[in-house]
Amino acid sequence: MRKLRKKSRIQKKKNFEKGEFYNKVQIGHVMRWIFMSVNISHTFNIEKKRRYAKMLRKKRILCSMLAVMTLLCNMPVPVQAAEGVLQTEVLSVREEDGQVTAVYDTKEGKAPDQILYAVSKDGQFVWDSIVETSGKSGKQYCVLDIPEETLERDQYDVVVWGQSKGEDGEKQTSEIYAFKVNLGTSADNLVIPVVQSSKTMVVNMPFAYITKDTSMEEAICYLKEGDTVQVYTDTEENAVVYVTKDGISGYMYSRSLTNKVFDLHGAGSDEIVEVAKSQLGNVGGAPYWSWYGFNGRVEWCACFVSWCASQCGYIEAGVIPKFAHCEFQGKPWFIANGQWMDRNCEPEPGYIIFFDWGGDGTADHVGIVEKCENGIVYTIEGNSSDACKQRSYPVGSSKINGYGVPAY
Repeated sequence: MRKLRKKSRIQKKKNFEKGEFYNKVQIGHVMRWIFMSVNISHTFNIEKKRRYAKMLRKKRILCSMLAVMTLLCNMPVPVQAAEGVLQTEVLSVREEDGQVTAVYDTKEGKAPDQILYAVSKDGQFVWDSIVETSGKSGKQYCVLDIPEETLERDQYDVVVWGQSKGEDGEKQTSEIYAFKVNLGTSADNLVIPVVQSSKTMVVNMPFAYITKDTSMEEAICYLKEGDTVQVYTDTEENAVVYVTKDGISGYMYSRSLTNKVFDLHGAGSDEIVEVAKSQLGNVGGAPYWSWYGFNGRVEWCACFVSWCASQCGYIEAGVIPKFAHCEFQGKPWFIANGQWMDRNCEPEPGYIIFFDWGGDGTADHVGIVEKCENGIVYTIEGNSSDACKQRSYPVGSSKINGYGVPAY
């Protein structure tokens, strides 16, 4: 009996211990399941957060793109003027207290670098000039330097426009605006210079002149770059006095704009340059002065130019004169034929260049223009230290008297 009780106690103990083990095992399973559930849930939440963050990033990118597109759609686009044209509008020209002022508006475009203007009375130009601007945009004003003390008090026509240089170096101009303005403080009558000679010239910048018809609707004759016109000049002052385009004539009294507006209609000639280059190195000039008809050596620079012209047939064709003296033969011929340009022009190859060594306005020497590049005039000259040589001078040099422009 005792053994059975002992066995029963032992069995109960084993069963207890066994049940406790099973309970521990079950608890362990439950704990592992809970842990795994939590871990799985945690992993799921992390993945969910990652997907959510990725979605947010996509939304942000999309929103940014939409914002940029919206900005671009709503952004004001600056209006650009047509190529070569400024939007500058001249609003008014007024005289007050002896000062003439022009008001202009650049609109949405580029500000002009210069304001150009010209004054006329009864179809006759009496004054013109250029004003450098401040370069500021919007509504601006500038003072027109008009010498009212030289003008008889009356109503004058004033044409004004803007000009600038584009990024490509090309000139840009605005429309030309015309106004009637009361000007002048002098009691004297206006003196118009005498027309003496004419030249066929090419327009190298937009301009306008007043015709004999004084109605403003029909009075302005516009000149475009490249137009060929007849220009009549006061040779004593070398000022443009009268212009004719397609049979429409008008006064345009201008000193300051002569070389800016017009170029002589002379294309130059490479042929005479090549002939002159072939003679480089000659010393003494015997072939040239003997060809001219001299029995002995003379100052032979003009003989050299004439000889080169003869080899090209230009003397026989009347394009270049046969001359042996610069001041009394060569220069007067070009002036009389309206084919003379001053030292400030940029010559073409084949122009006849006259020199003034003494600075007294007298032509002392002559040569042939080989080319003009970067502000330098390159020449071929006979009798340069008694030889045919190549020389060079800055454009506008005081040593240059002027140029004969043959009608090649």
